[in-house]
Amino acid sequence: MNDFVFIILLIFFGSLIGKFLNNLTYENFKNKENKISIRFFSICPQCKIRTKYFYIPILDYISNKGKCLKCNHTFPLISLFLEILISIYYPFCYFYFVTFKNQPLKLLPAIFFGTILILISFIDIKHKIIPNKIIIPSILIGLVLQILFFPDKTMQWVIFSVGAGLFFLIISLIYPEGMGMGDVKLATFLGILLGKKVVVAIAMGFIIGGLFSIFLLIFKIKKIKDEIPFAPFLAIGAILAYFV
Repeated sequence: MNDFVFIILLIFFGSLIGKFLNNLTYENFKNKENKISIRFFSICPQCKIRTKYFYIPILDYISNKGKCLKCNHTFPLISLFLEILISIYYPFCYFYFVTFKNQPLKLLPAIFFGTILILISFIDIKHKIIPNKIIIPSILIGLVLQILFFPDKTMQWVIFSVGAGLFFLIISLIYPEGMGMGDVKLATFLGILLGKKVVVAIAMGFIIGGLFSIFLLIFKIKKIKDEIPFAPFLAIGAILAYFV
């Protein structure tokens, strides 16, 4: 019964975090002077008005039919998907690490890392950028969490974090059109998250990204010179490697 109540709370808490992440995806990260707004409720990015039922998970999007009631701005369906994704991910982490694996110490790091990966993926899809104001603090916080919960593996986190970052840095220097410095920092973050498993995550990211790019080219959804965000594929590879 206690597990059921806690899972319900995680679903609700996840939905609030999903709202916060939705607000962040609308931020103009290309403007370095722009400050991140801390809002755990739905708000129209166009007229800045709160939506109806803004504290009730998912209902605000459905009840408003995906539109702002004031300016009629249409919220993309991906906004609802982000909120649902986080609402599912949090209780899944609890079920997997606490109930199934009996490794409660991994719950908080898993929630933190998954939240950052999902956020960065959606921002990269929308803005084609991995913001320094998110990824750099995340690297530092992630390292502190890993050292705090798993101090015996400190050297592994550091070595594989630096190694993954250097690997992507070399790629970015050789092929700057295809790999940016944001990907280098993301790889560093993945090294802290996964340790030696980062090798598997990167390999899976390249494979999934390559297959998806081929699919887009075959069906002429994208052209060969079009930019395709790589962060979502790295995130998928990282989360799969983390739970395997």
